[in-house]
Amino acid sequence: HPEALARSWGHAIACDSLVHTCCEDVTDTLLDALRRVAPDLVVAGTHQRGSLSQLLSGSVAESVARNVTVPTLVVPLEGRGLADEATGALDLRRIVVPAGDIEATRLGLLAAAWLLRHTGSPRAEVIVLHVEDGTPMPSLAAVPEGLRLSRQSLEGSLEPEIERAASQLDACLVVMATRGHDGVLDTLLGSHTERVLRAVRCPVLVVPVSAALEARLGAEAQS
Repeated sequence: HPEALARSWGHAIACDSLVHTCCEDVTDTLLDALRRVAPDLVVAGTHQRGSLSQLLSGSVAESVARNVTVPTLVVPLEGRGLADEATGALDLRRIVVPAGDIEATRLGLLAAAWLLRHTGSPRAEVIVLHVEDGTPMPSLAAVPEGLRLSRQSLEGSLEPEIERAASQLDACLVVMATRGHDGVLDTLLGSHTERVLRAVRCPVLVVPVSAALEARLGAEAQS
């Protein structure tokens, strides 16, 4: 139970439990409950599987992240988490933000700053990864306050390069802004974000691209 786990770490948290039934499908039931709760953040564990198994059985965590309007922290059950199991200390010292277009990159950085602020984490190293595909690195003129930023350019295919960089950099977290599925290929194989979270061994913060979310995170950054 969350309260007992927090006590073992020397902390106290308030926790509400909700048992909710509405639908035959697990994902639909979760989404209906989340609409009622209206959280600021969703946290979900996932078994990482390849595209074929995803196509055959689907992923509840991916389906939830694809259908909520707030960030979803997806934690691989076979990989590393953000908290030390013995002490509960968070490790967010190095965050990777793959660069998309200007809007997606800005939202990814806002989300990284938002998570660091609300977890009380010290300043992290935030690395913006740009995979060379003929498009220039997005302008990062308005970087959220408090981020220690560096940039790296890579050559190759998007998902393998992000996976390789996250491993080599020993990333604690990957933050990816996403517009969900775009076309038949995404429906079959998953979006770029979904393919990344199946591959990397660290948690992925999935951030839905929306003007409303960007405005909220931006307003919090300025307050």
